[in-house]
Amino acid sequence: MTQTQWNGSFDEITRRALDDDHVWKAGYNEHGQVIQETDPEGRVTRYGYDEQGLAVSRTDARGGLVALVHDARGQLVHYTDCSGRATGYEYDEDGNLTAVTDAEGKTVHISYNRLGQPETVSHPGKQQDRYTWNALGLLSSHRRLTGSIQSWQYTPRGLLTLHTDEGKRETRWHYTAEGWIASLSNGNGALYRFSHDADGRLTGEQRPDGLIRMFALNAGGYPVIIQTQGTEGGVRNEKQQRDVLGRLLRSDTQHSTRTFSYNRLDQITEVTLTPTEEGERLHHMQADRVRFAYDRSGWLTAEHSVHGSIKYRRDALGNPTDITLPDGQHLSHLYYGSGHLLQTSLDGITVSEYERDSLHRQVMRTQGALTTFSGYNADNRLSWQRSLPGGSRSPQQAGNPPTQSDSVTGRDYIWNADGEVSGINDKLRGCLVFSYDRSGWLTVTAITNGVN
Repeated sequence: MTQTQWNGSFDEITRRALDDDHVWKAGYNEHGQVIQETDPEGRVTRYGYDEQGLAVSRTDARGGLVALVHDARGQLVHYTDCSGRATGYEYDEDGNLTAVTDAEGKTVHISYNRLGQPETVSHPGKQQDRYTWNALGLLSSHRRLTGSIQSWQYTPRGLLTLHTDEGKRETRWHYTAEGWIASLSNGNGALYRFSHDADGRLTGEQRPDGLIRMFALNAGGYPVIIQTQGTEGGVRNEKQQRDVLGRLLRSDTQHSTRTFSYNRLDQITEVTLTPTEEGERLHHMQADRVRFAYDRSGWLTAEHSVHGSIKYRRDALGNPTDITLPDGQHLSHLYYGSGHLLQTSLDGITVSEYERDSLHRQVMRTQGALTTFSGYNADNRLSWQRSLPGGSRSPQQAGNPPTQSDSVTGRDYIWNADGEVSGINDKLRGCLVFSYDRSGWLTVTAITNGVN
């Protein structure tokens, strides 16, 4: 049973409780805006508003403050996270977002057509994307800086019928008179077919390799029987049992039976596996049971199986701070802000420590006798990595990354204009070269001797 209380002035929930003492509370100001939320563990999140009723702050259960600033039109112009890192936003006279500047001072620019649809997106590096739209306001093409284009076509009702990728491969969709998808052919010529019942619910699919799957549905539209016909004539049936909420309770196949249990928050609490004689004989399946435990706020606290248990302790934001492994060892984590990892230790012995930049990207990691430094390019992509003996001077402090000859291990990443890795100069493996087709699919990988 769930009990819900409402305030007297607004249709706002002030208290929600389950009969096992899980209670969530909310407080509101005189304008009906939520100003405080308390979870069943007593953790409190607070919200602040300005005179116009716009959200200006959020304080999490650890005291971390997020600040928001709006312009006279109520649009967000400044966002500062709980670590003090700020992101800025700019708009045109029509209220369209035109620029986003991150905490590193790098800006993404966006321009629009007269209908307010994005036309170009220019990134801090050289990358630029261009978009066109049809009369229905649906995306019709995307052009990259390299000139590669992908396009989309639609029915008069707005249903997607054709996508042409950068390699001129076409994916086509065909629909029934009711608008339900009847078939799909991809760029390789493979054809998928689909069938539906009178309510438009999927009842069957035929794949390009000839495999057929049929679905028998209950009144709620959930599958209760799934029949799979293999390409060599074999048939596999799976029977499913569900509760009134549609949750899967039991699944039976010729090889095993699986059962599922849930708590009042719809979280799975137990899964059991019972093999049939055929499952034991053909697949060496063994009986198993996995149980899950949660705290009153719904965060996972333990997993139990026949092989042992894993237990979790968390901070006020739900980040796992201590994990007890099945052998009794403790894996511990330290965080800053909303959950950015600072340190990992095992039984009190430090495994790794981390440093991050203003965008919370990892720029330094210690591990044993080595310290690994990382740098990024103008498009915020990983540009280089160097592993140096512990205690070595940070490349950031030195002004430039050290040469690979001065490092224990090192990598330089080369990116093409489409944002794909085209090469990696690796001190240990040599030069790795990657080629792609116009659609971005990897086609060639090569390793050359030495570092280019």
